[in-house]
Amino acid sequence: MIKQEKVLKNLPEKGEKLYQGTVKRIIYTSPEGLYTVFLLKVEETGENIIVTGEPLSLEPGNYVSVRGEFVRHPKYGKQFSASSIVPVKPVTNEGIIRYLSSGIVKGIGKKLAAKIVDAFGVQTFEMIKKFPDKVAKVRGIGKKKALLLKEALEKEETVQKTLSFLLSHGLSLNLARKVFLRFKEKTIEIISENPYILAECLKGVGFITADRIAIGLGFEPASEKRIRGAVLYLLERAKDDGHCFLTKAELHNQLLALLGVEYVPDLEKQLERLQEEGVIVIEKECIYLTPLYKAEEGVARFISERVSEKGEKLSSEEIEKALNDTQKELGIQFNAAQRLAVRLSLSKKVTVITGGPGCGKTTLTRALVNLLKQRNKTIALCAPTGRAAQRLAQACSDKAKTIHRLLKYNPAVHSFYYGAGMPLRVNEKLIDYLIVDESSMIDITLAFHLVSALPSSAHVIFVGDANQLPPVGAGTFFMDLVSSGKVPTAVLTEVYRQAERSSIIRIAHEINAGIIPAIAVPDGKTKTDAYLIPRSRPEEILSTLKVLLTRQLREQFGFKTEDILVITPTNRGPLGTITLNRYLQTLLNPRSNSMSEPFLEVGSEKIFIGDKVYQKVNNYDIHPDGVFNGDTGQVIDIDAKEQSCTVKLWDGRVITYTSGSLNQLGLAYVITVHKSQGSEAPCVIVICSTAHYIMLEKQLMYTAVTRAKKFLLIIGSKKALITAVRRSKALKRNSRLSEKIKEFSTC
Repeated sequence: MIKQEKVLKNLPEKGEKLYQGTVKRIIYTSPEGLYTVFLLKVEETGENIIVTGEPLSLEPGNYVSVRGEFVRHPKYGKQFSASSIVPVKPVTNEGIIRYLSSGIVKGIGKKLAAKIVDAFGVQTFEMIKKFPDKVAKVRGIGKKKALLLKEALEKEETVQKTLSFLLSHGLSLNLARKVFLRFKEKTIEIISENPYILAECLKGVGFITADRIAIGLGFEPASEKRIRGAVLYLLERAKDDGHCFLTKAELHNQLLALLGVEYVPDLEKQLERLQEEGVIVIEKECIYLTPLYKAEEGVARFISERVSEKGEKLSSEEIEKALNDTQKELGIQFNAAQRLAVRLSLSKKVTVITGGPGCGKTTLTRALVNLLKQRNKTIALCAPTGRAAQRLAQACSDKAKTIHRLLKYNPAVHSFYYGAGMPLRVNEKLIDYLIVDESSMIDITLAFHLVSALPSSAHVIFVGDANQLPPVGAGTFFMDLVSSGKVPTAVLTEVYRQAERSSIIRIAHEINAGIIPAIAVPDGKTKTDAYLIPRSRPEEILSTLKVLLTRQLREQFGFKTEDILVITPTNRGPLGTITLNRYLQTLLNPRSNSMSEPFLEVGSEKIFIGDKVYQKVNNYDIHPDGVFNGDTGQVIDIDAKEQSCTVKLWDGRVITYTSGSLNQLGLAYVITVHKSQGSEAPCVIVICSTAHYIMLEKQLMYTAVTRAKKFLLIIGSKKALITAVRRSKALKRNSRLSEKIKEFSTC
């Protein structure tokens, strides 16, 4: 770090201040180009200060105005943290000389700059822009340097004009920088022509922002570009909500509401044009984004073709012998449903095995792997997330991978090595069997990539719980396989004798059946693995959490902080993740209460070393194995200068998040039920309060309860629990996979 020249005794130490000066040197720029550290020579005092912030564009020699305040970095000392960095022009002769001699044009130092200013004074900038030929006549300048000066000024003015344009249309400084980095000097021209291109090309800029700009630019409410942008926005929003398509009626009604118009002119023509461009597909009044259509169509055709094919040529006697041999070797006894599952897995090309907790899915999977190994079959095991793959590997004493790792995803080109034309191999051998665990978490796009990679001779076995929440991505792949009635399916319902002793498993099955579960209330006498702690008011629940997490669960039950998962239905409200994470952060991470500890601001949250954090979205670029939505870890280092942090994930991997990926992190002392999918913990605390009335429903509560491996605590009211169990309002997703499987199977 550069030493600060002239100690800043005469500059204000506290409060927001405004300074102008020349950029002397760029010290650091983050890989994404968003965060910059630079040395600024202050015009008023001639002193140098180190400034940190996010300028739109910055080069040595730029004259800028910085607004912010001084902070003391624990490692690098005093710095000026700028909330805004705006290019301006100096107005004094001295300032103009400094600016021209700052290095914006090679070969122009203080002497030549002074000659120019002596000739033109405060009109220097105007002369350079309008009359470079006259500037060229200044001794020592010449035509080439004069034109380079003109070019440098025009470039800076473009930046300033672009910034002013974007900010005037309501974009934040950070968003304005992203837009400028994407379109450069053509930003104003491109956006003025079609503001909706922002929503198509840039993450973080949605239709609403683009539409606000368009309206400000005078676009008609029913203009073609506005309708096109709105259609794509609504289809993307539907995908984010889990739908594979919107019906024409749904799209039309949503367009009317979004655009605030009474009718949508030429909608059919717009849709036809989008279909001709290959952006959408229209089928049976259903409008798909093309990738989702191809995925749904591809999966349906694969399944319908494979279910009509015969599996291994084994007699009933051979299958029976394989079953009996496996039972003896593993010391287990299959029930009728499990025996059926094994028979189907061997004799059919596609098999589904579904069942709730304690019904023997894991035991069955382990037995299948053992049986197939005995028969010298080449097997691949996979699951959607790292956690699920690790559990599968442990259960089967064999290697298991995430689907992305199995298919060899390449983040550089956003594609898979294995796929159509390149069938899946293990140790150079085509696989005979693929076993996929936690299949309810697989969205339609990932399912398509997976089935596309299967050799024509391979069997595939999908294992999961069809009663869990649907996947984060679009579609209901696993549930559609079951509901189609065309895919050979084994439903495991019998709870194993050992599992029968678990109150957690009993409660889960009762919730799934719509039965109000009997849950013990702590009385100092009853010993069980699940309790309901009755609390009604939010402050009572917070107080109970404090006692449990700071003392009781550790001292009385021996659970470490990392063994505990706290789940709540929603992000907002007095018992949502936002409020609870702030509360628990102050309780569980002492660093968050210190004024001297480095931290990062991520949205509305402050993240400190030691904080428990989670990944908000799937990211296959940050690590070869991917980091998945809901993956948790602990912050082990923070570099406030570089706006980055290092996180040790639950599986031991160490990941560095730079300024461009920080927004993918959130505090994880408490997570939503949806984020907990695929996760398990020895001890799970579920918040169940009438404050979450809208979110209370059976599928959500079932998923929450089944996260607990050893100990379950439900904190809240019995009334809220009863409401959740009696309501089955899971939103039906738009998917035609089940329908298409039936249709293609009869062709």
